[in-house]
Amino acid sequence: MIRSMTGFGRGSFANHEREYVIEIKAVNHKYTDVNIRMPYVLSFLEEKIKKHILEKVARGKIDVNIIFTNNSNLGKKVTLNQDMAKAYITELKKMAEENNIIDDISIMKISRLPDVLNVVQDDNTELFWNELVIALDEALDNFITTKEKEGAKLAEDMEIRLEKIFQNISSKIKGQNKRNATNRYSGRSKNCTRSSFICRQNINRRRGYKTKKSYSTI
Repeated sequence: MIRSMTGFGRGSFANHEREYVIEIKAVNHKYTDVNIRMPYVLSFLEEKIKKHILEKVARGKIDVNIIFTNNSNLGKKVTLNQDMAKAYITELKKMAEENNIIDDISIMKISRLPDVLNVVQDDNTELFWNELVIALDEALDNFITTKEKEGAKLAEDMEIRLEKIFQNISSKIKGQNKRNATNRYSGRSKNCTRSSFICRQNINRRRGYKTKKSYSTI
């Protein structure tokens, strides 16, 4: 089956905590080029996604856009850098005493200071992949379907064009054959007319008649 180089597919997966939306589109390209736009939290899956796509798509410039919504705490971990927080507190109290200013240090203010609180990602590679691949497979199936539909249209158009070319060639061949046949018939007719005339002359001579008019041999 012929497949077009262009195509588009969309797939999604959602549960009560996470949602994945994936869009795949491709245009004509001499080589295979896969570009993926995705949230940083899923960036560790980029190579697996590329490999999975290339198992089903051979060529083309392929753009993949992944939208991920995480409404749970899974994959997120908040850590407190206590040493950094204590260092901030110590320096702020020292500054307050030396400059005789009000000490209004609070835990909320400290938590907003750089590097005190950090959000890190847990290693949930398999869980995220098992969910994401459902949306990815749906997008790929729809993507390939559009490529096959477009390919079928291209094949139909090619068949129509080839049929027109064949008819044009056949018409020219028939015309040439007709002209050749006409030329052969015309030549034979001339030969027959010439032969008949010569025969009549010979018969007349044998009978002793003279032709009333002189003819020249054609």
